[in-house]
Amino acid sequence: MEFDCKKYYSEYYNADIYGNFEGEDDGFYEVHHIDFNERNNRMENLILLPESLHKKVHSVTKTVRRDLDIRMIPFFNEPLVNRIEQIIKFREETLKWYYLKRYMGSHKSEEIKNISEIIKEYNIMCIVFYKPELRIFENDY
Repeated sequence: MEFDCKKYYSEYYNADIYGNFEGEDDGFYEVHHIDFNERNNRMENLILLPESLHKKVHSVTKTVRRDLDIRMIPFFNEPLVNRIEQIIKFREETLKWYYLKRYMGSHKSEEIKNISEIIKEYNIMCIVFYKPELRIFENDY
C-alpha cells in the first residue's frame, strides 16, 4: 500500500488541506519532499506547497540537476544561470510555506481547520509581527 503524504500531513497538523480559498478541486495543494526523496516521509522532510509552485520547483530543479550532471558548466551558461535564478526565487516562495508549517506546528487545534483559515491566521500574525513579506498570497502561483 502506497504511503499517502497528503493524508499524513493533514492528520499531523489537524488541517483540511484539500481545497483553497475559492474551493477548487482536491489537488490544489501538494506535499513536497524537501530532499526530493519520496521514500523519506519524516514530517521534517515534508512541506505543503500550492500545486503550481510544486510543479515549478520540480521542473526547474530537474533541468538544473541534469545540466550539472552532464557538466554543462562554463559558469556563464545563460540558460543554466537563469534556471538557478529561478530556483532562488522559488526557494524564497517555499520559505513562506516553511514558516506556515512552523506556525501550524505551534498552533495545532483540537478541531480540524481548513487550510484557508490557517493561512488567514498566519497572514495576520505576519502583519502583527511586522513581517508582511512572509505572508502567503495563494493566487501568485
